[in-house]
This record gives sequence, structure tokens and C-alpha cells, in this order.
Amino acid sequence: MTVSKDLSGVLGTSPKTNHTFSLYAESSSTRRRSVASVNDSPGLQRRLIDSTLSQATAELPRNFVPPRISGASGSGSNSGNHSRQSSNIDNNTMFHSTPANNTSDSFSLLRMAPNVVKSRKGSVLARNIILKMDHFSSGTNTNLDFHLQGAPNFRVAELNVHGVAQPTVIGLSTILAILNCHPKSLGSKSCTWFSTREEPLVYLNGSPYVLREYADPMQNMSAFLGINAARLEKVEERLKLDVVKEAKSMGGLLLVHQELPDGTIVPCYIAADKVQTPKEVFQSFQAEGYRLKYFRIPISPEQSPDDNYFDEYINVIRHLEPTDPLIFNCGIGAVRTTVGIIIAQIIRRTQLIERGQPDPFPIPGWSYPTTVVSSPVMPDELNMNRFVKGLEEADNVNTKNHALLRLVLILENALDSKLSSRSAIEWVLERGSLIENLKDAIMGNYQSIVSLTTVLDSGTFSKRILDAVIDKSDAVINLRESILTNRIRQTTQTSSTDYDKNNYLNKALNGLQRYFFLLCFTAYVNESPNTKFENRFSSWVRSRTEIWAMLQNMRRKGPRLYFFRPVEDLHLLNPTASQARTGSSLSVSRGRNAQGMFNMTGAGGQDNTGITVEMEEFAINSRTGVVLTSQTILKVDFWHFGYLSDKNEDSKPSSVEEDMPQQQQQGPERHHGFVIDGASNFRRIENTHVYGVAQPTVNGLRQVIRTLLSDRPKSERILWINLREEPIIYINGIPYVLRDRAFTLRNLRAYKGITGSRMEQLEERLKEDVVREVTQCGGRILLHGEDKEGNVLSSWEEVDIQDIMTVREVMEFAALEIQQERELSDNDDNEASQKTFANNFLEYHRVPITAEKAPEWRDFDDLTALVTGVNLSKTAIIMNCQVGLGRSTTGTIIATLLSRWIRPKSTASSTNSSLRSSRSELPAQSSVQYPNYQIINSLLRVIRRGLENKSIVDSIMDQCSVGGSNLRGNIEDARIQAEKEQEEDPVQFRRTVKRGITSLERYFMFICFQAYLDDTSPSLVRDTESFGLWMKRHPELTTILQDLLHTSKKEDEFRSLVPVEQSLGEGDGMALSSEVMCVVNSRHGQVLAQQTILKHDAFPGCQKMSLKEKIPGAYNFRRIEIKQVKAAVKYGGLAATVSGLAADMERDDEKALQAPFISGCAMPNKDAIKSILKAMQAGPGGRRWVFWTCLREEPVLYVNKNPYVLRLFADPLKNLETTGISRERVESMEERMRLDVIQELNEYDGRMLLHDEDSDFNLLPLWETVPSDQVETPSQVFESIKAEGYQVDFLRIPIRGRTTTGMIVASLLSMILSNDAIGDMADSFMVDSSSMMANPFSPNNGGDNDDESYDERERYQNGEYRVILQLVSVLTYGKLAKRLTDQAINMCDHMQNLRKAIYDYKLRIEAMTDQGSKKWRATREVALNYLVRYFYLVVFANYLLEEMGSTTTENDDDEANETSSGQQEKSTAFKEARKLTTFKEWLKGRREIVNIISLQTLDLS
Repeated sequence: MTVSKDLSGVLGTSPKTNHTFSLYAESSSTRRRSVASVNDSPGLQRRLIDSTLSQATAELPRNFVPPRISGASGSGSNSGNHSRQSSNIDNNTMFHSTPANNTSDSFSLLRMAPNVVKSRKGSVLARNIILKMDHFSSGTNTNLDFHLQGAPNFRVAELNVHGVAQPTVIGLSTILAILNCHPKSLGSKSCTWFSTREEPLVYLNGSPYVLREYADPMQNMSAFLGINAARLEKVEERLKLDVVKEAKSMGGLLLVHQELPDGTIVPCYIAADKVQTPKEVFQSFQAEGYRLKYFRIPISPEQSPDDNYFDEYINVIRHLEPTDPLIFNCGIGAVRTTVGIIIAQIIRRTQLIERGQPDPFPIPGWSYPTTVVSSPVMPDELNMNRFVKGLEEADNVNTKNHALLRLVLILENALDSKLSSRSAIEWVLERGSLIENLKDAIMGNYQSIVSLTTVLDSGTFSKRILDAVIDKSDAVINLRESILTNRIRQTTQTSSTDYDKNNYLNKALNGLQRYFFLLCFTAYVNESPNTKFENRFSSWVRSRTEIWAMLQNMRRKGPRLYFFRPVEDLHLLNPTASQARTGSSLSVSRGRNAQGMFNMTGAGGQDNTGITVEMEEFAINSRTGVVLTSQTILKVDFWHFGYLSDKNEDSKPSSVEEDMPQQQQQGPERHHGFVIDGASNFRRIENTHVYGVAQPTVNGLRQVIRTLLSDRPKSERILWINLREEPIIYINGIPYVLRDRAFTLRNLRAYKGITGSRMEQLEERLKEDVVREVTQCGGRILLHGEDKEGNVLSSWEEVDIQDIMTVREVMEFAALEIQQERELSDNDDNEASQKTFANNFLEYHRVPITAEKAPEWRDFDDLTALVTGVNLSKTAIIMNCQVGLGRSTTGTIIATLLSRWIRPKSTASSTNSSLRSSRSELPAQSSVQYPNYQIINSLLRVIRRGLENKSIVDSIMDQCSVGGSNLRGNIEDARIQAEKEQEEDPVQFRRTVKRGITSLERYFMFICFQAYLDDTSPSLVRDTESFGLWMKRHPELTTILQDLLHTSKKEDEFRSLVPVEQSLGEGDGMALSSEVMCVVNSRHGQVLAQQTILKHDAFPGCQKMSLKEKIPGAYNFRRIEIKQVKAAVKYGGLAATVSGLAADMERDDEKALQAPFISGCAMPNKDAIKSILKAMQAGPGGRRWVFWTCLREEPVLYVNKNPYVLRLFADPLKNLETTGISRERVESMEERMRLDVIQELNEYDGRMLLHDEDSDFNLLPLWETVPSDQVETPSQVFESIKAEGYQVDFLRIPIRGRTTTGMIVASLLSMILSNDAIGDMADSFMVDSSSMMANPFSPNNGGDNDDESYDERERYQNGEYRVILQLVSVLTYGKLAKRLTDQAINMCDHMQNLRKAIYDYKLRIEAMTDQGSKKWRATREVALNYLVRYFYLVVFANYLLEEMGSTTTENDDDEANETSSGQQEKSTAFKEARKLTTFKEWLKGRREIVNIISLQTLDLS
């Protein structure tokens, strides 16, 4: 017993348990338990047997009792305590006497096991990584027909498609024998095998083991998300090498982990006699004559259709015979295997139909050739329709009955209930109101799925096909029903010890997205013209913008309950939650003032309509149309405004009344007590042919068309552009919009991003749905409206089918009426010409724009194409949205900008004379002072002619305002309202700020669009690039906008709405003179704008005094020899192993450095540049040439030979960086800033207000006399220096990370390219990935370090963070790439060591007590940014190593051809770099790398 206690003291713990660590032999059936007796250990049991034999022959057993230690005393409990201490001493002595390298000793294995995992140093099998056996009993479905040894969950689906878990070697052979693909089989079939595993595997002695994290052994590792098959198989090759290396070091043994039936993970040793990758296993079978093809298509739950794995399936299956066996496998043979089975059957179905065979999955209600021929009941078409309808109704009843039975089973499983079947059915019947919703869910009728079916051409049919295939492939899991199962568990299993609300909801959302993807894929296959599938599925999805927007919305929002409607509220399933609630109805209350989700008003029955809530519920729930589906309503297309009321029908804003023609001032139409305005907010933009209006009624439309044709100056044609993104239907002359019942006051988000043509197709289907419902309901339909208080009311409407029309039909109908009117007019002098005019006078187009959002790039392009395609002098352009304000105003602004840009040649009207106002007139137009916003100022600094373009936009925004309200006013109103709500109502404050941000975004996009027009000639409009391409070509504009839209801090969002002149006032901050405030506030340059300053680029204390070399005016100058960089790869050295700064300090001053160099410094003054060039031997007459690279993102200007940088007066210490800005743009900004300074010099008599900084970081405003020729951009400075004979080329590369990062990148280029030493080293790392198991520069590298001796601080300073270790395991040359990066970081650490900086910030964060504070968040953000930088430097090193073989190494010993970054000279390495695939392109094809940091929460562990 004493030995047992001592053993437990040296054992660790297994992952995910609180129990004692134990060894578990793979062949043993012993259950996991702590070591409790001597008999538990084979070694101790052997000693016990020997002891028993000795006792049998011994006469004096007391001879085996050790003598007492002299002086010891005491008995009883004291003696017992002393006995235990002695035992401990003896046992420790026994353990220490065991040789450390004798791994066959079980005691050594016991001691070693807890630290094996923590001390692993493989490339893939790294620290805290385990190999877990792939099979576990709890994952096997015991209800399957087949049970094969070594092949869990093997099953047979339709069309000769099969599924299985990851098989053992024996299981694989058995499956191939069953499929007649075995060498000994009588048949000659060939099987195609698909492995969907995304996680690395290795076969040990014929059994599969999967790579897992020790801390989370039950989940797949996120490090490999998105990896492709080729790179995954390379990872598995490196994993095999790690396994072989570790087994060799342990005498042939390997520590693995196994999952017991109770879910416990236990470690166990096995003899690694045979180690194979999965690819090698299948290749060995092929070599032995097995007839199979093997494909690896890695899939993860997070992947979507654009990730190409659907296309990979298609590319393989389409070339196979539809009768060949297919088999899919994943880990346990569940979700991913079932997805593959379903995809294969959907593809094979079309292949069989194309060959003339019957549909293997016939759907009742659809006509099939065999059905038509063989049907005995075909007297006429009417009987046929009745027959088909009867079949369809019978099928629907059968489907619902089946759904009810399946629901009972799901509830029993999901509720984890011990109820009998009878009691479960009783439970179901007691909750009738809820059961209908659950039945809809189990049939897959979630709101997002229903919305998807409406936008797919074959939506309804494709969903029926998909459901049929899913139900026939559900032997292990039903992908549709699993969504509901997890949704129920999220609500009900709150008392479980391992309950995780977000986990269940995430699983449900993943299932919903999977179902969504499969439905998209089914529609893609069904709608393809043939089975060649020439158009890729990923391209098809991308082209369907409305579908893509729905996908992106689900991903961006994350798990939200409303995605699961109609089961968003399941509180009745949870007895505890039910007791806390009142009422028994699942659905949201529908009273007169009822509030739905997000405080939206719910539709409900009203006392004066005679419609009960039950009737309304039944009518809405019974809708089965393609677009008019269950839970959708048709709401009258009018949003209530205060000026429309029952008592004062004609009261409108005066400005609107003045703009309306006389016929528009008639009393509004009445409809069920809802006030309808025939064409509200109809107006003309002054001096243009551009109009705006709300969605009109049919009568209103007639009036608007008459007005457009009779208005002066006269228009001969009409271009009507409808900007609605929501489906509309006209019933009895009134427009109705499709809305979600729970969100009656907002547009359906399912159609976001839809194209105009597809929206019109939806409206055609909506019309068919309405006609069908009217026919079924005896000429009536349930409609909804809105009263003046915003309540949604319901009413039945008598409808003639002829009065149901789409928007396009209404437009064509009204145009035809007007045409007939004009033909009959007595005033028509030329009837023939009038007919020609009338037949073509109205052109209607749909350009959907999302309400309350800024237009997309493509919206600008669509409107540009339409407006520029007509004769603007003879065409009235009218924009309409719902109420004629938001989107129609946006449209009129864009149309007016385009009209001004095109400038028609006709001079007959005042319109054209106004449109031809020259740019010289702009100052007069811009005399009005408009508020300036920081984001707008940032935009003006980077676009050409920013001030002029902003002035044009401001003028046209005023011109297009409605009732004096424009976009700038909306921004200011939002700011004022938010200031009031900031303390009183934080939730409403956030909404108000968001509304202001949206208006600011529109303002931003208008200026961008005008800048695009300014860069483009109207004569080349058909041949030039689109606005979308122009924006892509200027990524800095997107960066500026994204900084606004993705700000996570509420205070920063609100600050964006504050005009810059209001951000500071006199007396705020430090005491400034009125003169300084006057100059700063009155600045009006395009770059040197209001509230900006020029600050000296250097500041006191910026020079690091420990640097060896110092050049006056060139702060922090340092350099390293390229020769030393290349040698470090093979020989290391002090700089590479410890520190470049330390090596510099130890260097003999008498020893001259040998060029070429990699150098770095701060932005030097003009004289210092010359000094540096002389030191680099590149002065006049020098023998070297220098490449000087400036990495500044912000604009810099030299004034009197000193560098000055643009800063904000309110935040002078923060750089104005624009991530992604191009070299041309930043240099263009500097040139414009130079002109701004010269203009200001003229205004202040040759003086310039500059700012410096004192030692306390206070700004010092200084007037300085500056000759205009002493104002230079950096490129001009270097050109003038070059003209003096200095040998230098200047290049601007705007990046973040700056000088040290640039030096590290240059060092990596020099190390890897054109370096013979790197080739042999790369080969050795590929052959033996463990050749550099430990950091070669670690002080403790000489000995074996276990977890206790290997200091945590040292690991972090070596950069061994979890995310970096994950990266190393994924990269082809992971360990070597990290080693070279660490060398480069060490050699370039004169100013900062990146790894140490990360660790320093980690310590700061851990020391902070106020976690979550602003300071804590800022510190953490800096630390994570450094970590990401380190991450990508390692990636870059691996990129160079992989691409190294693509270039021909040129041995060039001419030092004059070497280079440096920062101040570098030409080298062969940099010549080779130009031949490589770009890093951006290389990284684009390796999604798993980016996913490591994008799909998991970054931390500093």
C-alpha cells in the first residue's frame, strides 16, 4: 500500500479529467483507474511473487525486517507516520536507481509518461500535441445493418454510394471485398474512395490515429482549417517522421491516447512497428492489386461553397460511370461522410436522367415522362390537373404525418427524456400550438431556407429533391433533423454539467448553413444545362449576389435565434423557463400595440376588421407559395408619416406641395382606412431633367407620367429607374410589399444584393402565388396595412385576377394608356411621329439598392450605364424608392453628378448652361461653409482634386435635398440626438450613431464617385474602367472607410460624427495663442487641411544612445553586413544567436565593416542623407550604388531640409496612416501638400507655422521663414541629391511595421535566395523534420529539458506561442522558417526584438488589474499586432523556402551587385525575388495559414 501511494505522487493527470494519470495498454481491457495496490503494477507483482517464494523456504521471516534506527522512538500513529516517510525515501531511491534511458522498465515509463507530451519538439507532433486513436465505441451506430471489424458505421446508400468511418487496414480490406474490388473478388469493379479528413492522420500498426491538442482532445485542431489535400499530405509525411523519431528515442515505443466508452481520454504505450500515412496505406492496397482510386478532399464544418470542395467532388464524379461504387469517409463516418453521400447522389441523379433512365427520387406533383405515358386517367387536361393536385396533397399529408412521428423520436432523444413513447406522444399533444412550428422545422422550413427557395429558379423542387436524398441517407445522421435536435438541446439541457448554450447554438447554425449550402448545390445541379458542369459551383454562387449576401449575413452575425424561425422561441420545452413566463402561446403576442422581435410591431387582428387572431394565424401559416410563403404578409407599400392623417389629408410640407404639379394636389386615395398618397415626394431637381418620387399607385403613376411629358423643358422620353430591393405586387391599383410577419416594418433581408432581373423574376412568382391564393380563397386575399400610429392592421380584399400585376406590368400598362391618350389627342399635328414616340417613350429598369445603406459599387456602375445610355437633353430620368426620400435622393444625386459630368451639347435650356458651369466657378459655389468631418478630410488628402470634387458633391446634395433636408443635415441631426441619448439610453444611442455613420458613408461614396468621374473622360465612358474597378485600384479608399465602419469602440464611432472644427475650442488642451488657432482652423488645402499641422519628424529622446554608429540628423542609424547574414544560416554567430546590438558592441572599432549592408534609420534630414551615402561608399565618385527604400505610409515634406509629417492638431502624436495606400497615391499626396504649403507661404508673407516637440511631449508652435524652393517632397530631395553625383535610387513602399520589419525581410531574402548553404539545410529539414528539435540558440540547448527545467519565460522569448507552433506544423518548412526568422530578428534587434516585445507586452497585460479597460484593450491590441507580425514573417520565410527552387541560382561574387533594404545595394538575391510568385498570390492559395489567426480567438498563450 505504501508503494501505491508513492506511485500516485509522481503521476500526472490526463486531459479533460481530474483523475489520476495512468498507463493504458492498447491490448488491455483494464478500465481506467488510479493505481491502488501493488497488484496493479506488473513489476511490483513480480517482486511480490519472488517474495512469496522466498518466504516458503525461509525459517526466520524476521531476518527480512530491517533494524530500527538508533534513537528512534514512539509507536502507534507516530510510528506509522515515520514508516510512511521511510517508505518515500526508499521508493525515491528505487526510482532514481533506474537508468534513465532504459525505457523497457515500466517504472521509467511511468515516470516519463506525464512529461512526454509536454516535451515533444517535433515539427507536427509538437509540445502539448497528442495522437488519439481514431475509433471509439460511443461513436458507433449500433442500429446499422452492416457491422464490419475495423470499419465503424459502414452503410449502403442509394445509387451504389457508401459511407464509413476512418477504417483500419483490416477494415479497408473487408470493405473492398464487399464491393468486389478485392484482388480475390470474382467481379472486376473499381471503387472510388473519398477521404474528407481535414485533420492530419497516421496509421500505427494498421490503426488510424489523429492529431489533437492535449488541452482539447475531443475537437479537431483549428490550425488546419482550409488546408488543401497536397499540403495536408505533406503535413502527414512530416508527422510520420516525427513519430518515427520519437519512437526511436524511446526504444520503439510511442505514447498515444485512447478514448474509453465513458469518454475518458487515457494515455497508453504502443510499439510503433509500422508507421504509414493514409496515402501510403491506400497506395499499398493499389500495389497489391486492389481496384480502387483514392482522393483526399479535406472538409471542415466552417467551409462554404466558395471553398471549392463541391467543385472537387464534381470534377471527379462527373467522369465516372454512374454505377461505379463510391465510398466516403470522415472521422467517425457521420456528418462529412453523409454530406459526400448526398452530393454524390444528387450528381448521379442527373447523370442517370441524362442517359434516359427514370428519376431515382421522383417527387409527387411534378410531371415525369413515364408518368404521362402510363397514367390511366387522362381524359382531359382538367382531370390531369386534378389528378396531380390530388397526388400532391396526399404527399403533403403523408409528409406531415411522417414529420410528426419523426418529431416524437427527436424530442425523446433531444430532451434526454426517460419517458415512454406513449408519454412522449401525450406531451406532444398537450403542446399543439408549438408542435406545428416544430413540424415545420423538422421539414427544414426555416425562414432562411424558405427565403432561399424564393430566389432559386428551381427552389421548391430542389428542396424536395434534397429532402428526399437526405432522408434516404440518414442511417447515421439526418442532416436536416440534426439542426432541430441541437436547437432543442440549446433550450432544454441547461441543467447538464457540460451544458454550453453557444456550443449547441453554434452546432445548430453550422447545420443550418450546411443545409443551406446543399440546397444551393442541388439547385445548381438541377439548373445546369448538362452534366458537364462547365460553370463551377463556386462561381455560380458568387454570381448570385443575393444568395451570397444571405450566406455572409449568417456568418457575420453568428448564432442568432431568429435564424431558426419558426422555432426561435422554445421556452415551452423547458419546464423551468415556462413557469417563469406568462401565457401559453409560442408566437409573439399580436395585440393592437403588440411588439415583435427588435421592437417591431406585429401584425394582428383588430376589432374593426372582423378578423380574429386565429383566422389571421391560419391564413398566414397556410401560405405555401414559392415567394408568398408561410409567415409572410403583403403590406400596403406606404410608411406612415405625420403629415398624412385622416383628419388633415392634404397637409404636406410646403416645399413638397410647391414642387408637386397641380394634378398631384388631389386628395389622397383611401384604402381600408389606410391613407394612400398617389405619388408622394414627387419633385424635380432644379435645372435638370432628374426627378424623384415614392412608389406610386396606378393612378399616381399616370399623373407622374403626364407631368414628365408636359413639363418644361419638354422631355420626349422617360427613363424610370426603380431602386426597390424588396418584391412588390400591385393589387387593385395599390402597391403591396412582401414582408416578414415578425418584422413588418423592415424589408426582407433575404434579398439583399439581388440583381434587378432576378427581382423581377421573383415578382413574377409572387404574382403567381397571389393569383393562386385568390383563386383558392374564393376571390379574396388577406392584406395588411399601417395606420397613422404605426400599428399593422389586417383586412380581406376582394380581388379580380386581372387586377393583380407586377411593377413592370403596371409600368407597361400605364405607358400604353398614355400612348393611347396621346394618339386620340386633337392637338396632335403629326400622328405618325407621335406613334413612334409613344411606342418607345418609357424605358423601365430595376436597380435594387439596400434601404438605409450606402450604395454598393455595382449600384453606381448600373446607374452610370443607364444614365449615360440616353440623351439627357430629351429624356426625363426619374428615380423611385418606397417613400421617395432615402434611396430616391441617392439616385437623384448620382444622376445629377452624371448629368453634370456628361454636359450635353444642346444649349437650348438653362439646365445645360448650369451643367456646363466651369471649374473656375467652383470657388463661388463653395463659399458656403459646410461642416468638415475627419473621414472626409482623410479622403480629400488621397484623391486628386479633392476640394473641388467635394465642392461639387456639396452643391449637388443641396440641389437634390427634399424639404431642405440633406445628407449633411442627417449626420448633424444624428450627432445632436446621440449626444442627448448617450447617458439616458445607451441602446438607442448606438442605433442613432449607426444611422449617422451610414449617412457619413454615403457622403464618402458620393465624393469617391465624383473623383472617379473627374478621372474619367465622358467620351470614353463605354471603354474605360468601371467605378468598382477604380475603387479596387485604390485600396487606400477602402481602408479609410473600413476604419470608420469597423470601429469597435462606441466613443470612436460617435467621434466620427463630430465636425473637426468642433472637436477642439480655444482653451481646450494646452494653452494655445489665438494666432495658432486661427491659422490651424483656417487652413484650406486639400492635404494640409483644417485642423492639420506639420510636425517635425524627430523628437527629443528618439535617438537610442547604445547604438554604436551615430550620424547627425540620421537618428538610430544601424547596419549589418550581408556576408554575416548569409553565414548565419550555417554558422550562427553572436548576432544571430544572441543579438545584433550585442555583436555590434563587441566589434573592434578598428575593424572596418565590409559592404554590402542592410541598413536602417529614421527619416533623416537632407544633409544626413548625404552623410549616409558617403558611409555606404555611394558618394560622388563612389564605387557602390544604394537602393534607398522609404517605408512611410503617411505624407512627409521637407521644409528647410528637415522632414515634417502631417498630423492632426487634436492628436499630434498619432501617425496618419492609410493602410494599403499605393506608392503613387502617397507621393501624389505629398506633391499636393507641397502646393498647399507654398499657397500658405504666400498668404503669410513667406512664413510657415510649423510644430516641434519638447522633452515633455508638448507641442511647440514655431513660425519659420521658408523659401518656396526649400519645400520639397522626399522624391524631390533624392532627385536633387542624385543630381549632385550621389549614387542612389529612391523607392517608396508604404507599409506598416516600418524599418526593423523591412530589415528583417531583407535579411530573409539574403539568407534564403542565392545562398548555397540553405539548399542542403532545407533538404535536411524535409528528410528529418526533427533535426532542429530545440531552439539552437537557447542557453539550455545542451541537455535534456523536461517541463520543470524548461522555463516558461524562455519558451515565450523563443516565440513558442500556441499560434506559432500551430503555424510551424502547417508550413512545409515550418521549423526551418521559424529558425531563420528568429535569426533575422536577432540580427536586426538594434531597436527592438520582436519576440521580446511580444513577451514584454504579455507581462504588462497580466500585471494589469483592470482587465477590459481602455488601456488594457490598447495594450493587448499592440501585443496581438506584434504576434501577427511575427506570424507573417515566419510565413514569408517559408514562402521563400518553397519558392527557392523555382529560380535558377546565379553565383555572383561581385559585391557591387549586392543590396540592402532601408539603404541597400543590388544583389542576386533580390534579382531572384523578382522571378518568384508574389507572396500575395502564394498566400491566397493557402487558406489554412490565414485561418489559423482568423477563425480562432487570438491570445498570447
